[in-house]
Amino acid sequence: MDIVIWHSPEASILSDWIIDKTSLRNQPSVIKKELAMSDASAPRTFHLMPARIKEILYLDSPDIIISISDVPVISIEISEEAGTGHNVFQRFSRLAAAVENNVAAFYIYPEAVWINRTKSNTKRWDVLNPLIFKTMENMMRIYDIPAFLYFFPTDYQGDTKKPPTSDFGPKGHSYEDDPNYPGVPSSSSIEMKQLLAHLEEMLKISYSSAPSQVGAIALKKKWAQDKRDWMAHQWATRNAGKPWSPQTATIEVDTQVLLAFLSRYAEKGHNFGPMLSSRARTVIYFPKEKYRPQGDPYTGALASLDYLLCRDGKTYEDREKNLVIAFGELEFLKSGELARVSGPATIGDYVTPIQDLYRSKSRVLLGRSYVDLKKGQIPRYMMQVRHGTTYTKRKDLRIFAYFADAIIFPDGSLWREA
Repeated sequence: MDIVIWHSPEASILSDWIIDKTSLRNQPSVIKKELAMSDASAPRTFHLMPARIKEILYLDSPDIIISISDVPVISIEISEEAGTGHNVFQRFSRLAAAVENNVAAFYIYPEAVWINRTKSNTKRWDVLNPLIFKTMENMMRIYDIPAFLYFFPTDYQGDTKKPPTSDFGPKGHSYEDDPNYPGVPSSSSIEMKQLLAHLEEMLKISYSSAPSQVGAIALKKKWAQDKRDWMAHQWATRNAGKPWSPQTATIEVDTQVLLAFLSRYAEKGHNFGPMLSSRARTVIYFPKEKYRPQGDPYTGALASLDYLLCRDGKTYEDREKNLVIAFGELEFLKSGELARVSGPATIGDYVTPIQDLYRSKSRVLLGRSYVDLKKGQIPRYMMQVRHGTTYTKRKDLRIFAYFADAIIFPDGSLWREA
């Protein structure tokens, strides 16, 4: 039974730490391999990834994937950033990609981070947006797969004005007291002890159960039920009954409002098909910012809104409401009609990178004749024949096309009809 710890280039030390702190250190067949993030980036080794690993990487690449006999069973994502506003959702598509492929997702994120703002001369703890707990619970309800959050240990004790002591990092993080693991969270903390214990439990189940049953079996265990209860408690005690990002950047409208707006870009009398029109209501997410080349944090935020507000089944077809992203300020008439979307973003921000992709001879090989292929490109060519440019497009292009029923810019729109 081969056990592979797949890791991003930045998470190599974290993978060593996981092996050392769990029973994996006693497994003679444990090996480490580096994840190829996608076929969009060099070195062009993505075609070497096993098929089931590729499926998880379709949306975005997590820090660590643990697989048993080439079957991924656990995904781990870690961040040291402050989780206010949209930030905690920036990597949510990585969690969704794992869970949607029947792989447990463990998310390590600080409860709060000490921030020193030089411009305003203020210092305080920036506290985690609690909406992440509700979103992960919604995902678990749909897929019956663990999606758990663990606090990256810090010196935060509930007082947002009390600075961390000198025993902690400058932003209040608690790191492993071992020079072999620089930047890794302290294994002596309660949260990391729990994380490591839960990894052990998941591995035990994975060794003896069919991959399709691992998640459901795990969620029935007492340790998983307790963790799920803890997450529910975090949401209940922290949300204070107020709206939270990214939900505060959404508006819900009648779907006829959406279709009337999209008709500007369609042929006269165009039939938008049964999917969009079958849902009476539509959620529009509208970041009032310019388009960012990698889409962060809006890629993950859009994915989270699917589970928070729209999804009631395992695919995007299984939505109660349409999910739309509009880049700009929405302007409505008194009649309720969407008059226009205004802002600095343009449809070219989305379409031009796709054009550039297909013009790139190094990234898209399908326009070449066989004699034009370099010998090292033949297996990549074969992968692209099988999958097209699924894994070759930039992350934001993939994620928005996957989650959005329509994408709206001030000067153009895209939508799907099936």
